Amino acid sequence: MVPGQSYKAANASLTNWLNPNALTPQPAGTPGNEASYQFFGPHTRRADLSIFKNFELPERMTLQFRAEVFNISNTPNFASPNAGISGWTEGSQHGFLYPIKAGDNPNFCSAATPGCTSVGLLPGDTPTSEGGFGSVTSTVANINPRQFQFALKLLFWSFSRSDEAANTASSLANPKVTSLPY
Repeated sequence: MVPGQSYKAANASLTNWLNPNALTPQPAGTPGNEASYQFFGPHTRRADLSIFKNFELPERMTLQFRAEVFNISNTPNFASPNAGISGWTEGSQHGFLYPIKAGDNPNFCSAATPGCTSVGLLPGDTPTSEGGFGSVTSTVANINPRQFQFALKLLFWSFSRSDEAANTASSLANPKVTSLPY
């Protein structure tokens, strides 16, 4: 990371989420300065809604109608931006005879130029956006678009609800104690 540069682009959009100027190779033999969990993609948003209605039926039965909506606002949830760097721009430490790779930049020497040496990446080099670096190109796979679900559930009671209330009150007032043989 370049000190003082934000990893997020100034006017972040789906095609320009990461700031390429914030990234540079660290000097050889030194650890990088990037922290854990430093990069974040677009927020994930999702709101679900459930509505239930019970209808009492004769013979100790209840019919329950359920209406459920998942991702009710139908908000797209975008995946993390592409972080694969496929191209670099030479920084100030490169001279005419010291490109990242000989022949890949017309402003530097070619492989046929005497004294031309490919030096690889140096601090101050910045990634380019070629190859889609820093752009969001997909949505999160496991979050679906809006879905509706309707159901009817038939509930059977083996005893009346008044019996259930009496049994619960009785068991609380007179707990059963069971001793186990050792």
